Amino acid sequence: MGGVGKTQVAIEYLYAHMADYASVFWISGATKTEFQSGFLQIATVVNSVDAEAGDDADAVVNAVLRWLKEQQSWLIVIDNLDDLSIAHGYLPETSGDGGHVLITTRNQAPTGIPAQGLEVGIFDPSQAVELLLLRATGTKHREPEIEGEARRIVNELGYLPLAIEQAAAFIRQSSLDLSNFLNIYSESRKEFLADLPEPDYIYPRALESTFFMSFQEVRTRNPDAAHLLNLFAFLNSDAILVDFLRSGHQALGEPLRSLLGNWFKFGKALGELGQFSLIQQSKDGQTLSVHRLIQDHLEPPRKRDLMTATVSMFYQRFHSSEKTRDKYAADIDSK
Repeated sequence: MGGVGKTQVAIEYLYAHMADYASVFWISGATKTEFQSGFLQIATVVNSVDAEAGDDADAVVNAVLRWLKEQQSWLIVIDNLDDLSIAHGYLPETSGDGGHVLITTRNQAPTGIPAQGLEVGIFDPSQAVELLLLRATGTKHREPEIEGEARRIVNELGYLPLAIEQAAAFIRQSSLDLSNFLNIYSESRKEFLADLPEPDYIYPRALESTFFMSFQEVRTRNPDAAHLLNLFAFLNSDAILVDFLRSGHQALGEPLRSLLGNWFKFGKALGELGQFSLIQQSKDGQTLSVHRLIQDHLEPPRKRDLMTATVSMFYQRFHSSEKTRDKYAADIDSK
């Protein structure tokens, strides 16, 4: 998913292996335009394009690929290649003595790319606490009560590296005591998520735009998947039971009722969300999980509708009394 540190891992690889390559190139794969622009920059640097290529982007890319084929010891990093079709037919040939291609992507099913995959996940609690303390205070060793507060902070942020980086920067720059952060965060979650990282931080996007880009891409490719993700934001983020979704779907309005009642559509939507690392599925396929920060991207009117839908699902699944259902509905109306 966005914000887990894929780009930072690629940078760390460069620092560790820079001396192993005669040439290193970094291009963005976020859009086709950026991808082609990156190859144009390579062509300019190595002077691999003759005048006949002109402004023909395909010709420029192919010229660079021919040049790379004749070279040895090069590395190309393609960052944020989430839509793999962008690079179809345009990936350089690699070999042990030639060059290497390092790709970062949110896509969990990178079919068509002959590469060895490495999943970059969220931090475990101890790593998250260490990062927060180190970036916020300059040391990873503090008193037990301070570490306890740090654990509460990283848990609230879902152990996401980018969120922890932004929290640490805010604490450090404002000379804030760790014990005061969660109160401020609870009052200003939207502002925090929309805040840009420090200028020297390698990842230039705010958390809000990171999630928004993934969500927008999913909504364009499969609107059903976007509806499903909105619903997931109001369920147990760590363990959403597929059986609960299926058995309670009759209580939902459209289009969720039809989506959850159709195994094929439901499976396709889950696959789309999985490709962009917006959900994780258990090995047995019985439970799903989402990152808790996703809920912050829903607008208030949409949140109320989904809160009502969630209560209706519980009522349908567990046959709660009418009195209990009315109480929950009243609670929602008061929010």
